[in-house]
Amino acid sequence: MRDFVGRRPELALLRGLAHPPAGPAAAPPVAVVFGTPGSGKTTLAVRLAEQLAGEPADPPFLLDLQGLDARPLTPQEAAGRLLAGWGAGELDLVRLNPQERLARYREAAAGRRGVLVLDNAADEAQVRPLLPVAGRLLVVVTSRHTLAGLEGVHRVELTALAPEESAALLRAVVGAARVDAEPAAVEQITELCGHLPLALRVAANWAATRTSWSLGRLASRLADEDRRLDSLSAGDLRVNSAFSLSYSRLAPETARMFRLLSLIPGPDFSAPLAALLARLPLLDAEDLLEELLEAGLLTTRREDRYRLHDLLRLYARSRLREEDGEPAGPPTGPGCAADCWPRPCWRAAATRPTTRRRRPATRCSGRAAGSRRCTG
Repeated sequence: MRDFVGRRPELALLRGLAHPPAGPAAAPPVAVVFGTPGSGKTTLAVRLAEQLAGEPADPPFLLDLQGLDARPLTPQEAAGRLLAGWGAGELDLVRLNPQERLARYREAAAGRRGVLVLDNAADEAQVRPLLPVAGRLLVVVTSRHTLAGLEGVHRVELTALAPEESAALLRAVVGAARVDAEPAAVEQITELCGHLPLALRVAANWAATRTSWSLGRLASRLADEDRRLDSLSAGDLRVNSAFSLSYSRLAPETARMFRLLSLIPGPDFSAPLAALLARLPLLDAEDLLEELLEAGLLTTRREDRYRLHDLLRLYARSRLREEDGEPAGPPTGPGCAADCWPRPCWRAAATRPTTRRRRPATRCSGRAAGSRRCTG
């Protein structure tokens, strides 16, 4: 992967897990790599596998668990594919019932060394039976979800790239000469992409296939907020598609909260403002925000504040226009807290601290699932 950039601390942590210090036998190491759609989780795992490929261990192995498909792999199906990839005969596997297949998988995993990547995991129930209980095999799980229910794992959250890393990615794909010739345009492009690896790669691929165009022209295209997400497409690589996969699996009330968050001004916000926008009691609003956190569509900041990535904000705004029509400002009407708050207080609500409470998040296989009702 010649154009991989950044993520040095994360790679160092994962390589350290692959080389545990000598001492009493411990449980095999497990790392969960999670983050916003498009943050480069699979790319990081592949890069790790490349770095470990030359070591005296079993070859790295990656299995797509199809966690965002309508029907993700079951643990038993995943175990069968892993055993087949490790050399088990097809006839032997056919004779095993599902539980025997899992037991055979754990036995085989205990005897392997190296790294196994379980990519695109759906949830904890899919992953848990696939975690080895003995041996020295490093398992790296990638997921858009935090998989908070897994115990005893190392968590690696992928955030936006640093500005210099974003510029380095453009340089690796587009070429040093063009990037170094237009530093102002490069800075504008990386900012407009929100330093999100997928968006940067799409923009870089777009520029690389238009060698006669200036990077300033690309920056001008991306500057239009209404067209930015549509512009971030190169062949079958589309930022919009990455976001829609996660959005389509939200419960209706959670999806509504996501859309409304696009109206909040400023870089971050607090739960009381989200409750106000959604016309929900504070605790119910916090539950929906936690579901968005679990889905990788929100991040947290200092003092219990939440942040919606700039590109996700544009996507949420587009869904709001499409599904609801865009309100002109804070909600009003009978029973709405905005009736009691002057407009300056609506904006100031983003500064009010709140203590989040966590609860198990719920996920839907589609938008038709039942929704939560509240008359707040």
